[in-house]
Amino acid sequence: MDEVPDVVEVEAPARGREQMNWDINHRKELLFSQIIVAGVKAFLTNRANVKPDARGKGGQTYEKKVIWENPTDGIITMLKKSDAFLDAVWPSDLQATINYVDRVVDRNKHLYTSGMEQAEPADAGTEGTKDENLTDWQKVCSLGLCPALA
Repeated sequence: MDEVPDVVEVEAPARGREQMNWDINHRKELLFSQIIVAGVKAFLTNRANVKPDARGKGGQTYEKKVIWENPTDGIITMLKKSDAFLDAVWPSDLQATINYVDRVVDRNKHLYTSGMEQAEPADAGTEGTKDENLTDWQKVCSLGLCPALA
């Protein structure tokens, strides 16, 4: 008779530990506040560089990593000093944080894109008018500060 081999269960590695939880302690609002202070430079890459003229004047070099991780006043550096991030698990790669920002901005584009006011997502199962209570993030975005991030 054929013997059935023993099945060994293997636990998957815990996923939540390496991901930042942006939804607690107003972390998301703090992140976007720092981005607003940094301005558009937070998203400019070397493709936006301006070459100097023939005399070597007027050139501009952009490197978003400097804006985000500058040891004195970088976006991430300033956030790490905040009490809201004391127990935070930071992603190992800066791009993970930037991707998160891009997703949040895209998910809330109805707040700052002309003509999309009625495209605001409503709660499932609701009828009639939408609840107009905005989250803290949506309040920041509705002030017109998000287009600078997109």
